[in-house]
Formats: sequence, C-alpha cells, structure tokens
Amino acid sequence: MPDVQIAHVIFTRVEKNYSSRGYSGYQIVYQSPSLGDEIAQIEKLVQCFSVNKQEMNRYQFFWTANKQAVFTKSISLLAPDKDVIDRNQRDAFLVHALVVSQEHFALVNNDPFAMFEAAENMHLLTENVGQLVAYLRTAPPPELIQVPVRTQIAPLEQEWSKDEIQIFYEIGEAAPLLSEQKKSILMIAAHPDAIFQLLSSLLILLPPSERAACTFDTFVDNCMPSAGSFWTLGNIRSINNSSLVPMYLAEHKLPALKKSGGGSAYALWFSSVLQNVESFEQLREDLAVGQIVAEAFKAQRALPGEPLKEEMLQSFYRVNQQEIDARFYAALTTVVEKRIVEAIFPSLHAHISLTDRLNTAASGTCSGRELAKIIYRWLINEQSEWKGWEDILKFALQVQYVPLALLASIKARSPWPFMSHEKLLSQAVQALLEAGTLPDVLEDFFGDEHDDSSRRLQLKDEEFQMVVNALLQQNAGKLLQPSCVKRVASLQSRKVVLALAKAAIASNNVAPEFLQALQDHTLYTR
Repeated sequence: MPDVQIAHVIFTRVEKNYSSRGYSGYQIVYQSPSLGDEIAQIEKLVQCFSVNKQEMNRYQFFWTANKQAVFTKSISLLAPDKDVIDRNQRDAFLVHALVVSQEHFALVNNDPFAMFEAAENMHLLTENVGQLVAYLRTAPPPELIQVPVRTQIAPLEQEWSKDEIQIFYEIGEAAPLLSEQKKSILMIAAHPDAIFQLLSSLLILLPPSERAACTFDTFVDNCMPSAGSFWTLGNIRSINNSSLVPMYLAEHKLPALKKSGGGSAYALWFSSVLQNVESFEQLREDLAVGQIVAEAFKAQRALPGEPLKEEMLQSFYRVNQQEIDARFYAALTTVVEKRIVEAIFPSLHAHISLTDRLNTAASGTCSGRELAKIIYRWLINEQSEWKGWEDILKFALQVQYVPLALLASIKARSPWPFMSHEKLLSQAVQALLEAGTLPDVLEDFFGDEHDDSSRRLQLKDEEFQMVVNALLQQNAGKLLQPSCVKRVASLQSRKVVLALAKAAIASNNVAPEFLQALQDHTLYTR
C-alpha cells in the first residue's frame, strides 16, 4: 500500500471573512503551499457546476500542464451556512481537488479510482461546511495518504456481453487518439453515479500506462468543456455536437471506433482471454498478470520477482509468440554469436523456463553467464557434432563460465596466435577443483545417466587423454572414477591406452580402479 504525496485545492463560494483573497464570492479558498501556476488551470476546469437537489456529484480526472494528475469531487451545498458561504443563503457548490505528481500516481498504477476510494474512506474530501471551516481554521487536510492498489475489477451493476466489453476496451485504448482528434466520448446515463461506477469497473481493463490518458468528467450538464479536453464526458442527456461520440449506457449502445494499427501485445492477449472466459467475472484475477507482463514489455524491463500465474504466462506467450520469440532472439545475440543462437534457439524451451524467456524478451538483456550454462547443457546433451568450438571458447572466456571453457578448450582448435588450449584446460581444471565442482563436470562429460546416448556429446580418445593428463597434473587422479573408468573400456587407440597407463603409473595419486581398467584393456601390453 504505497504512501502518496498529495496537494489540495478547495474551490467554493465564501463570505469575505473566510476568503484568503479578501472578498466574497466563488474562489479558491484553500491551496497547498507547494502549488503554484497550475492553480489557474485547475480553477478553470472546476468552476462550472450545476447546483442540483438530486445529489448528482461530479468527479473529474485530468492533467495539468506540469504533468500533475488532478482528481476532483464537486458537490452541491443546499441552503448553506450564511456566515460562511453566502449571507443570502443561496445554494452553492464546492469542489475539493487532489493534486498528485506523475511519479506518485504511477505508484497506484495510474488508477484514479484508487485515489477516489482512498480519499472517500479517509473522509478526506470536503463534504459539508463544517469540514470546510475545520480545514480553513483548525488544521489543513493531510498531504500524505495511503492508497490501496486495485488489482481486480469491481463487479458490474449491469450485464455486459463480451463483445460490448471488447468495444469498451477499445474505446479506452483509443483515448490518446481521440484527444488528438479533439473528440470526447459522451456517456449518457440517468445519473452520473452510473458513469462513475462503469468507469471504475472498466478502466482497470487497461494496463496502467494506458489509463493515464483516460481523463474524464462525469457530469457536465450546462457546463460543457471543449471536446477533447477529456477522454470521456458524462451527462444525463444527449448533446448535439459532432465532436462528441455518444454512448448510451442504459441501452448498451457503444460506439465502434475505427482501429489504428494491428493492436498491442496486451490488446491481442486481452481479446483472446475475453473470448475464452465464460463470464466477465473470470477476468477479475487474470487481468493483473497480463497487465504486469504487458507493462514489462512496453517499458523494456524484467518481470517482477514474485511468482506469476503460469497459465496466464502461457496464454500471453501463445498469443504473442512471434513478437516474443523475435525479441528473445535479439537479446541472445547481444551476448553470443548469432550462429550459436540460431543453432540453440529451437531447443531453448527445454533449457529455460517460460518466465526467464519472457524476462529476457521483455528487458532485451541477457545474462551471459546464465546463457553459458544453457549452452553448456545443450552441448552436453544434444550436440554430438557441433563444429563452432572457437566461438564457444571465446564466449566462455568472456563470461568466465569454467565448465564451458573446459569443454571448449578440449574441443577447439583455434587459429588464434599464441593460444594454448592445454594451458586453458589446465587452468579450468584447477578452477573447478578449487570450487569443488570438478566431479560433477566429469560426470557430465563421461557419465551415462542420459537415455538417448546417440545424441550425447562424445569426447574422442585424444580428448579424453587431454582431460586425464590435466587431472594428473593437478594431482587430482583420485577423481578418475567411476565414469572415467567406464570410458577406458571404449578406447580404440592403443597409443592413447599406453600413454594413459604410463602417466597413471607415474602418478602417486590416481584411482586404482582407473589404472586397473587401463591395464585390463585389450590394447594394453606389458
């Protein structure tokens, strides 16, 4: 539950004694000290309101030129206190506006209804003359509030079909375009509360970055702002204006807007999920996951650390597989040669989790060391005939992943000048020995735990000899068991058998069973 820093603006009609400006009439009666030039813009957008006896309140959400989010509630003051509001006791209205920075609004996922809900629950917004006087004379309103982040859709009061929900989503998605075209959606309902509730339920269908453009004014009767100044205007009657796109809520008459482009990754996913659920209520728990993934891709950042619902990750990937795979591929090529990526790419699903694939694709970055681990496993388990060992060796040395460097130093025949593969091999063995992981690596090289041995990477007799010699040089001959013992039986070079036997006999620290296997070999002669 983030702490949100807020500033306040209160606008109403007061008598001179309650005016900071020294005159009676409508004016800003309170503003937080931190506010400046934006006051004029806020005052312009809140000063027109039709006082009514039907308790038709107005809620607004808009942005200042200084990139501050403003949330207002306008109420009618019927037969107000003559000493405070108007000595003639004429009906008046009061507006309380909350002003929040762009950064703090982002903390609540750009959700204006989370702000309204938190303010209402705290009884923060001025509702009567007594509260107004308390703010003016006793203590100003607080400027730090806790705002719960909404992650689920509020239940809809009316039943909306999937097609209607899809259209409404597209209306929200079109908010920036409507603003550019100087147009607004005119929502028409018997009471502004119906508009407020519908917006509260459906605005959360949009990912947080898109909600910021969905500005609204829920009640504009006799106080019509210019079209395009808000994404949505609410009213209880129709208005004849070609720049207003009518939307009759009671009759579920929704305007079908012309789409631009092919739709975002989130839009494609949302449409797919919507068509596969039985009811709107099933979306309540699933949308948050889709929005988290979509926002990560849009902002080019990794997914959050907490576990996400696997089923929703699968559905997001399935709908956007082509784009995700392309971004994943591009991220891998930033750390390793393209031809290695091309070779390993079809097998990656077996070596990397969906969450890690999505993280890499979203952020566009890849850990070279983690990729080296994957390439190592891929080479051990799937690539018996890989040819590009020079590139593998270069990559392994760059990211300092020793098991891969050991394997590549055995296999590579690099044209690099002054490159000593034997020295690299010895250094790798020493590093693995010190880390205590050398037995595991030897099991990778020579073990038979894999069922499909025909595709398993095989070391040639001479390469096996290189490994054994490196172990003996590091006084680690005791590790030549039992997978190494088994490998001895398949040796086909008499020269290698004799050389290994000679080296093993000369060593003071070699597994007896390894030496015995060499001496028992059919190619060994005493």
